[in-house]
Amino acid sequence: MDTFEVSQHRACAVIGQPRSTKRLPPTAPTEPEQHLRARLCQVTQEDHPYGYLRLQALLVREGHVLNHKPI
Repeated sequence: MDTFEVSQHRACAVIGQPRSTKRLPPTAPTEPEQHLRARLCQVTQEDHPYGYLRLQALLVREGHVLNHKPI
């Protein structure tokens, strides 16, 4: 943007990058998120074909705090 003196909108359009990826830097997952992701991976590696609603119920029963959105 500085080199060619173009707007962020134009620069992102040229390279095919969504502008939303340039707004905030990515953040590292917190400890509870890492534990939750590890547990999700562990459950999905088992031979049980659980859907997202059942996974969400399982995690809530185990004491994980989830927001209102599906996993």
